[in-house]
Amino acid sequence: MRQPHTRVREVAVDQQPTPSEPRSADPFSGVPWPLVLGPEARAPRPLLVLVCTGQAYGVSSTVLSAVLSPIMLGDPQGPVTNPSDLVAVLAVNAPWGLVAGAIALAVRSAPGSRQSGT
Repeated sequence: MRQPHTRVREVAVDQQPTPSEPRSADPFSGVPWPLVLGPEARAPRPLLVLVCTGQAYGVSSTVLSAVLSPIMLGDPQGPVTNPSDLVAVLAVNAPWGLVAGAIALAVRSAPGSRQSGT
């Protein structure tokens, strides 16, 4: 939820919102998820869990945008105004969840992890 938070903060301090925030920090915001579902987790299918988490993030950020943009900016903005943008949000978040889930599987099956049986 880093990007919606940044947008709210920009509007709250009357800073001109940036059209698109630099995406260089995105990989770092996804690092905790594979670690949470890694070696000690009891989730039976971390890949599926993290793909669904990515989709839940896309839906929740869209809802947050739909609620806050009319309050803060005066009119709705974001994916809620264009259905194809909603598809794009979900299409971007699914691969992020897939990558995080694949990393969680790798961490889980690493030698010495409790899930790998050694």
